[in-house]
Amino acid sequence: MQKVSLFQVLTTLIRGIGTILADSYNTTLIFELYQSNQKAGILSPAF
Repeated sequence: MQKVSLFQVLTTLIRGIGTILADSYNTTLIFELYQSNQKAGILSPAF
């Protein structure tokens, strides 16, 4: 078993959590944009 420093583990964890948070934030943002576009009657080809 390799010795992994605590710093490496923490960095990996923080990066993973950051990625998950960014993904959910982007999903929420896209969903809100989609809803506001629908209300305005604009259909974006991206969706």
